[in-house]
Amino acid sequence: MKKVLLLTISLIFSLTTFSQARLGYTEKSIREEFPNYTFTTGYTDDGLKYISTEDFDEATVLYYFTNENKCYGCIIIPYNTGKLNYYVEQYNKKYVIISETEWKAYTENGIMTIKLTFEGKPGFMIY
Repeated sequence: MKKVLLLTISLIFSLTTFSQARLGYTEKSIREEFPNYTFTTGYTDDGLKYISTEDFDEATVLYYFTNENKCYGCIIIPYNTGKLNYYVEQYNKKYVIISETEWKAYTENGIMTIKLTFEGKPGFMIY
């Protein structure tokens, strides 16, 4: 699954913002924001660092970091189809709909692209 996620990240990311996905945050600031959550540290096959947690109610969340320890990407893997539908509904309300599986978030800090992919079930969101 790591290879699928890494490939998807490589092909899809066009991120230029700080957001709910914690883009631009350091690992320390993410861990401090969620002190009661358990994070696991890992590395992709290409040596990119990430942390993940299963402590969110709706999904497993992975944060990917640059060599400068800044979060440049986030993957949200909802636990089931109902949780996935929840995210889609929220994105449809908050962001510009580009397609059934893509949104753009325009913030004061920049533009973020969010894509839904169905590489696994029920699917996952990539920031």
